[in-house]
Amino acid sequence: HHDRRLGDARGVARPALGVRRPLNASRSELFLIFPGDCVQTSVTTIERFILDQEDRYPEATGELSNLLYDIALATKIIAAAIRRAGLVNILGSADEHNVQGEIQQKLDVLANETIKNCLNHTGRVCVMASEEDEDIIPVPAEYGVGKYAVLFDPLDGSSNIDANSAVGTIFSIYRRLSMEGRGTAADVLTIETGLKNFNT
Repeated sequence: HHDRRLGDARGVARPALGVRRPLNASRSELFLIFPGDCVQTSVTTIERFILDQEDRYPEATGELSNLLYDIALATKIIAAAIRRAGLVNILGSADEHNVQGEIQQKLDVLANETIKNCLNHTGRVCVMASEEDEDIIPVPAEYGVGKYAVLFDPLDGSSNIDANSAVGTIFSIYRRLSMEGRGTAADVLTIETGLKNFNT
C-alpha cells in the first residue's frame, strides 16, 4: 500500500509540503512549509515591490508605477553596459566636463542618454534635469507630456569604475508645478512635499 503523503528517495513516507501566505504578508510573500518549519521562498523583484506599494493607495492611477518601471528599465540597460564596458571600449574619459566641472566618463554619457531616451517618449514626464546637462531637458515636441518632473545623476561614482568601485543611479521624482504646456525650470527647482527620492 502506498501512502498518500510524499516519500523520500527510499520510499519512506513523510508529511507533504505545503505553501501558505501569512495573514500579514504581502501578495509577493509565499512560504514553503516543511514539517515543523517555515521557509520563505519568495523573491521580491522591483516590479513586485512597486505593485505592493501601489496597493496601499487605492486612489493611485498607476502612472507613478509606470514611471518607476521606465527608470528601472534604464538602470538595467546601464548595468548591462557596465558589465561589458571593457569589451566594447566604453571605459575611460570622454574628454568632456559636466556642469560641476567633473571629467565625464564614457559611461556617464551612455547612462545619461539611456535614461533620457527611456523617459522622453512615455508621456509621463514634462521635463527632466541631469547632472550631466547644463540646462533642463525638455520632452521632444512630438511627444506628449505628463505630470512628473525627473531629476537624476545617471551614474554616480563613475570616476572610480576603473577600480571596480560601486556605482549607482540617483533620481528624484517631483509632481510638476506648472499647470499646462511643456515643463519649465520651476518644475525641477522647487522642492515640494510630494517629492519622491530613490537610489537604485
